[in-house]
Amino acid sequence: PTTLTPDNTGSYYGSVVSDYTVNGKAYQLFFIDYEGKYGEKGGIYLKQKDTNDTTTALTLSGKSIDSTDLKIKELNPEWAKEPGQVLNYNNEKAVAWLCDKEQWSTYAVPTDTSILDKVRYAVGGPSIEMYVDSYNEAVEAYNKANSANLAKSSCSYTSTDCGYRYSGSRYSHVGKNSMYTTNTSYWLASPAYGNASRVIIAYDYRDPFSGDAYFGTYGVAPLVCLKSDFQLNLQ
Repeated sequence: PTTLTPDNTGSYYGSVVSDYTVNGKAYQLFFIDYEGKYGEKGGIYLKQKDTNDTTTALTLSGKSIDSTDLKIKELNPEWAKEPGQVLNYNNEKAVAWLCDKEQWSTYAVPTDTSILDKVRYAVGGPSIEMYVDSYNEAVEAYNKANSANLAKSSCSYTSTDCGYRYSGSRYSHVGKNSMYTTNTSYWLASPAYGNASRVIIAYDYRDPFSGDAYFGTYGVAPLVCLKSDFQLNLQ
């Protein structure tokens, strides 16, 4: 197994996990939540390496914000800090569908069922906050290894914007397997600024982050949360 610590993890982001596949799809190390920011202290998050089909329109969840199936609050802590948050807007309902453990439960069943007890849950993709945290740790590792000074990225949420704003650049040489500059756009599990229908998209390498109406069609890149004691073997 690969030995990871808070000091070296960023240099491994994007590595393929050799012992976790679902339906023949490979998964990459996306983030390790050492501090428990996203609700699972020490949680290991893997992202499906290749996106599913690029014609996915989002469904509006009919579930309550308090449903135990939904991980929208955990994955979007800045959004969740707003007092009295409920699923008022269509972009929030669409993100709730992306964050619904029940909806994405098949991705929580690995090909090797002997490690099933190490899986906490799966959802339809990472949030923008987790994406930025992952990317910034990878940038920090790259800068340290190459005596470079690449800038980090940031995101912020305000209720008056109806969602998150992103600021920064993405570099193809940061992260293993060009994880942060894919050639297929996919939905992120966060509402986008602009109006109450927009959801954030990780656009392909040609474009910065932005958002589109939830009924647009893009890929999905499921995210799996594993327990902290899962032994990672990275390629």
